[in-house]
Amino acid sequence: MTVICVREQCQYDRDGVCNNECLMNPIYIKLAKIAYDTVLQTMQEGEQTHGDEWLTKSIDYHKEHALQHSVLNHFGDVSENHTNNGMTRLAMIKYLEANHDNN
Repeated sequence: MTVICVREQCQYDRDGVCNNECLMNPIYIKLAKIAYDTVLQTMQEGEQTHGDEWLTKSIDYHKEHALQHSVLNHFGDVSENHTNNGMTRLAMIKYLEANHDNN
């Protein structure tokens, strides 16, 4: 498996492995890809019925919904994919924290 480094200044050997001390653990890359794919798919599905209304909601609103998804998932509710929806709510929070001053 090729190890990918996320730093632009890295130099790679012929196998694509970063030669600097900032080697990225391959598991982190797999995890990030799963998170990316999950959030992207969930956002695309949600856009069909909700549009971009999530951008108008407060961070606390998204925190509450992320918590609800976690609790419902914990207790075995299968009415929707709570793991995917909770993960997406958390990504929304990170986006809003990075782009807005509405903590």
